[in-house]
Formats: sequence, C-alpha cells, structure tokens
Amino acid sequence: MFSLRQLAALLVVLFAMLCILEARNMPYEAEALYPGYRFDGWAEAPMHKRVPSAGDMMVRFGKRSE
Repeated sequence: MFSLRQLAALLVVLFAMLCILEARNMPYEAEALYPGYRFDGWAEAPMHKRVPSAGDMMVRFGKRSE
C-alpha cells in the first residue's frame, strides 16, 4: 500500500499543515481573550518611570545643546 518513505512524507506534510493552520497571531492587547499571556508586571508603565529618548540623554550628558 504505502512504503515507509511515503508514510513518513505524508506525516511530515500533515504535521506541517497542522502547524500552519493552528498558528495564530496572539493579540496581547486583548486581555479578556488571553489573560495568561500578560502578567501584572507588564501593566502600563507610569510616566515618571519611562525610558528617556535619545535626545533627552544627549542633552543630559552634554552631547547636544538645548
């Protein structure tokens, strides 16, 4: 009926199709849909703890005049 090589190729193709069909782009912003993918520590950062821009850092360290 099927040789071992054909059966292995068929299984690889079926596995690839399963992976492609099940692959999803998980929207991390939809917390109601995927609550397990966003931890509490990943909440919105307060503005006083934001990362400064490159221009702010150059002004701070004297690489650019204000």
